[in-house]
Amino acid sequence: MGLAELFLAQLEKTGSVLEALTCCDRELKERLQNQTESEAVTFYYFGPKNPDAHRHFQELMEFWKVYRRYRHQVSEKEKEQRDLFILECVYEVDGISHIEQCRRILGEWGREERKNAQQLSNRIGRIFNSKYICFFQMDEEDYQEQYRISLGEFGTKPNTFGYFAVLEKLLEYMEEEGTAVVVSGSKGLTPRRLEGYRLSGRNYRLCSEEETAVFRERALAPPPNEALGFYPKGDSGF
Repeated sequence: MGLAELFLAQLEKTGSVLEALTCCDRELKERLQNQTESEAVTFYYFGPKNPDAHRHFQELMEFWKVYRRYRHQVSEKEKEQRDLFILECVYEVDGISHIEQCRRILGEWGREERKNAQQLSNRIGRIFNSKYICFFQMDEEDYQEQYRISLGEFGTKPNTFGYFAVLEKLLEYMEEEGTAVVVSGSKGLTPRRLEGYRLSGRNYRLCSEEETAVFRERALAPPPNEALGFYPKGDSGF
């Protein structure tokens, strides 16, 4: 049984997200046989000599995809008291995967294209009191929000895992096509501000106020579902 399935089975059995999470944590610790977090990440999930590394990585990400729907039912204090190794592994493994993906994409881009990406990330990083970024793509009828990620310390600590989580999505949308909208300001204190960017052709264009206004209601509303992306250790800011 995979970790995601184990989590859901224990949740149904006990009715407790914390107990289901703890059960998965015990299972992972037993598999890793007292390996440190660093050893687990180096060999179990990314080891080039481990033929099962990719399968292990996919399993952990599937667990994270399921657990994050229930994450708000477990407090930070409860997680600290249980010393949950599995969440540290999620943080490290997910973070490293974002870095590797950014390197892969940028390695395929030319100098000017990489410069475009750097200029965009710098611009977003300079936005005062930024909270989160929404990514929209057009379906047959209208724009749909695909991801929402906390910006956290995006502008102050550009080498953190959270930074690369955002950068990866920016690069993906610059390769394909879509719109990114940054929300800044605080609820109830100052008017929330939006800045939008059209992304395509490995480049970006700043949206006009009229273009950005189209996304205002959806960007300021709660996320349409819990499956939207966000960074594991980041404050969602929603």
